[in-house]
Amino acid sequence: MDIAAALSLFVDQPWWALAVAAPLLALFAWQKLQPLLVAGLAWLVYFAYELMLFHGLVCPEGCNIRIELLLIYPVLLSLSLRALWALGKHLRRKSPS
Repeated sequence: MDIAAALSLFVDQPWWALAVAAPLLALFAWQKLQPLLVAGLAWLVYFAYELMLFHGLVCPEGCNIRIELLLIYPVLLSLSLRALWALGKHLRRKSPS
């Protein structure tokens, strides 16, 4: 499976973005790290955006070219990786040596 096909999952079924947002927000509730909150909220905003597109609220006749995804996906990926990196760093600092 190529990357474009994998990412189209979020376009075809926007609720999968919740499957990414929920663990990030749950981890934020556990560790209170700002990058986790930022990434989780970004995925929630993306979910709302994709849901509006899915139901035709943004593009009533359908959006054929989704050029904005060239910006959105790297931003979501970088925020998510940053959040997980911050969590790993935080947990390493807390663990007894």
